[in-house]
Amino acid sequence: MKTSRYCATQLIALLVLAGCGGSGDQAVRSPEADAVSVSNMVAEFDRCAREGDLEAFLSHVMDDVVWMPPGEPAVVGKQAVREWYANFYGTFDIELTHDVLETHTFGDAVIARGNAAQTLTPKAGGSPMSLSAKFILVFRRQPKGPLKVWRAIANANTPPPGG
Repeated sequence: MKTSRYCATQLIALLVLAGCGGSGDQAVRSPEADAVSVSNMVAEFDRCAREGDLEAFLSHVMDDVVWMPPGEPAVVGKQAVREWYANFYGTFDIELTHDVLETHTFGDAVIARGNAAQTLTPKAGGSPMSLSAKFILVFRRQPKGPLKVWRAIANANTPPPGG
């Protein structure tokens, strides 16, 4: 009885540490937990693109974020990323699906690699464009624990038309 009570107490303590983490800055961190966080976050990015929810998307990026879109110069800083995505969200109806293939944790950085499929339909009219891409996202853990996008790069899997 004493042994099973001890085991139950230890299990509850482990679950509390893993699940709650107090204020967030003491949360148990593991590569597995980071992979789940990244998967949840990119699913949220897909929702934000679909719904044009720019503010929710921006809540997941750092102030010094660098976004390297395909075929364009780097977009540096949260305000510049805001302007880039406001134009993108305003120009297209977006269906986007990220597929995270791997994540790796290095201290307070998490790197994710994957594929993305998107269909962009011009809001001004025109035919939808289906695109296949690959991406790398670098997240940094914030002082209170959550991950935020620090660096991002995407690249098309096929050459641009006429390229």
